[in-house]
Amino acid sequence: METSTSGNHSYACYDLESDDDLIAEIAAIVRDLYLDDLALQASLRTAAQGLGDVCDESAISAAIDTVADAVIPQIDPEAKQPVHLQVPRNEVAEVLAVYVLEHIHGFEVPASRIRNKEVPGLPSRGLDVLGLTSAYAAVLTEVKASSSKASPPSVVHTASDSMLAETLRRMNDPKSLIAELYWALKHAKVDSHDHVAQSLLLYALPGAPVPTVAPVLVRAAGTYKITDYGKFKSPDTQFGDSSIQFVVVRLPGALEDFAERVYAKAAEQVA
Repeated sequence: METSTSGNHSYACYDLESDDDLIAEIAAIVRDLYLDDLALQASLRTAAQGLGDVCDESAISAAIDTVADAVIPQIDPEAKQPVHLQVPRNEVAEVLAVYVLEHIHGFEVPASRIRNKEVPGLPSRGLDVLGLTSAYAAVLTEVKASSSKASPPSVVHTASDSMLAETLRRMNDPKSLIAELYWALKHAKVDSHDHVAQSLLLYALPGAPVPTVAPVLVRAAGTYKITDYGKFKSPDTQFGDSSIQFVVVRLPGALEDFAERVYAKAAEQVA
């Protein structure tokens, strides 16, 4: 891990080791985003009771496997769509961002764009990840994955839809942030619902909390440089009083290889 600080801003690069334990941990997040195993199992058991033929546990288990195979996307090297445009490759960065917010920063992620996609199999829309601090302040997280040798890659601050551009757009548009919080309220996990409502109320009133900026950049092996933080590393007044907590996740290999392993593991039957 490499870390540095500047005022109330922090910058850290974490190396991921692509071992079985890590793959299983990240795959569990993917599985949970796409499939609620316990709820599905309960629904299938109830359905089995209403069918004429007896359906045993092994059949229900096989049905869950079939559902998982249908709803969890996989890397397909034979598909017409290039691998770098396929959902797992582009989505795994957002999954890692959820892990970063919850396990590294200690923030709460009340709802996921992946879990609540408008169209399955297509990229989600809106803020990549919305988090909450313990004081109900919003955490704005834009996520990008890059294999570019350039440092910083264009997705950090030069592209029209860069992390910087999208973050500042949210910060400078209070209505946009209110809309994101309301979306989160509608889709929040049961345990997070009241927290989101409290945050929404605070942002709808004068004197709203200062949001935290927590970008996550996922880098393929051999591409990260200390300059990857771009303009986030030397912020001017455009960020106001917001704290920047920028994390780079450095993979041990190619983004496509990591995504393929994670999503394949996610589709396996959960014990």
